[in-house]
Order: sequence, then structure tokens, then C-alpha cells
Amino acid sequence: MSWDQTPPKPRGLFGKGQRSCAQTQSSLMMEPQGWTFAKDLWIWQFGEWVDVVIDDRLPTRNGKLLFVHSAVGLEFWSALLEKAYAKLYGSYEALKGGNTTEGFQDFTGGIAEVYYLDKAPPKLFQLMQKALSLGSLLGCSIDKKTDAETEAVTPLNLFKGHAYSVTGAEEVHFQGEPVQLLRIRNPWGNKEWTGPWSDGSSEWNNVSKDEKSKLNHAADDGEFWMSYSDFIKQFSRLEICNLTPDTLMSGDVAHWKHYQFEGTWRVGSTAGGCSKFSDTFSSNPQFV
Repeated sequence: MSWDQTPPKPRGLFGKGQRSCAQTQSSLMMEPQGWTFAKDLWIWQFGEWVDVVIDDRLPTRNGKLLFVHSAVGLEFWSALLEKAYAKLYGSYEALKGGNTTEGFQDFTGGIAEVYYLDKAPPKLFQLMQKALSLGSLLGCSIDKKTDAETEAVTPLNLFKGHAYSVTGAEEVHFQGEPVQLLRIRNPWGNKEWTGPWSDGSSEWNNVSKDEKSKLNHAADDGEFWMSYSDFIKQFSRLEICNLTPDTLMSGDVAHWKHYQFEGTWRVGSTAGGCSKFSDTFSSNPQFV
């Protein structure tokens, strides 16, 4: 007996309601000795979708998952996705560190771009609104100066070297003036910002009931609001992954054309490593 199913859209690590991180297909086959389970996950690598096949055995210690896991005990899609990613890269150790941009591209096949918030361009808030409305993925983080600062907590309860999602962008009227707000999500599901516009903060007392009921979240669910002005002060970078190069372009401009080139990595010459290795990264194959 065989069973194939395309699973429902999961609640991804990159935010609520975002598109599925990878095309997934489940296969369940009946063999004489019992059940076996295999899962195909499609991950974007070097300009094409790669089919990664895994079983459902996950590394545990004392009955608990060692790596990515959900607070919901019977939810395993994230751990299975991580296992496929680790298989593609050779080990779980190879997944340590990295950056949001590479993850966005690997899981969607999209085009990612980075904005450094100390030099935020004009109308970045409006660009974020448009990106969210078109289904693009948005992430943000606070740069760490040393490895010791990884997950270090700021005075307002944000974490350095930690990936957050941007899941909403709205304007509210506060004391007669419009205020731009962003909804940020910590994928841990808790540990929220405690500054202005955080859950239960005094700013919400001066917002109309209609706007408050639409936007305010009082639960400790890892999702919180903050002003755009605080966002560009507190965070270091914003990463946007568009599913096509033209996603954020208006209809009256020329569209992109797609060309694909292939190259090779050679030790000692063109094997420059990932973007974490800034001294050698530029030696990787490049095409203009």
C-alpha cells in the first residue's frame, strides 16, 4: 500500500501565514516487516530544486529532540525539515550559524536582499508593507560583535545574533498623529520586546478601540508590535526574500530577464566558502 499527500501549509519559522518553506511530499509504504516512512523535501541549491529524501528517525537525548523542536510535543515538521537540510550540507554541525538570507533562498528559491538599518533608504516602511502584501518573507536581526554576544539580551529584551520575523506593517493614530508600527515575531514563541508599543504598554491606552482590537496582542506568544522608528534604532539589518525578481517593482518598468550560469569550486582558488568568511568569500565564482 502506498500513500502520497501534499501537507497543509505549516506555520513556518519565518512567520505566521507565510508560504511553505519547501515543497514537501510524504510517502508511506507498507512492507512485509511493517511500516517504513520516507519524506521528500525539495530545497533550492545552485539554481535548481534538489530532492532530499529522509526517514523519520530524529536525534534525541532522554526522549527529547536535540535540535530544532516545537513546544507542541507532537509537531515534527520543523525537525524533519532540519534533518533534510543537515543531510544536504553533510551534518547538523554544518548548520551552525549561517544567515537568514541563505535560509530564505534555500527554502523558497526566491531572491533575497539586505538593508542595513543604520542607512535605511527613504520609504523603507512602505516597501515593507508592499513586500508583506505580496507574500515576501521578511526577517531582521541585531548584529553581534563577538560570538560571546550570541543570544545576548538587550535592556529591552531583544536578542543579539538572533533571527526575528517581520509579519505585519500598519499605521495607527496616536495622540492625533499617525504612527508607523511593525509586528515582529520571535520564532521561540516567547521572550518579547518590552519597549514602547509592546504588549500591554501604555501607548495602547491612546489608540481607538477599533484599531486596538485589530492590532493589539496581549498574549506572551513571541509576537509584538514596535514603532518603525524604534525598529531602525534597535535592529541592525532587514532581509527581504521576494519570490521573483519583479515582486516589488511597479508595472510601468522593465521586467527582469533570467539567465543561468554554472561554475565549480576548486580548493585553493575558487572555494571561498559562505558569506561568513568575508576574507575569502569574494574568491567564489562570480558572473556579471
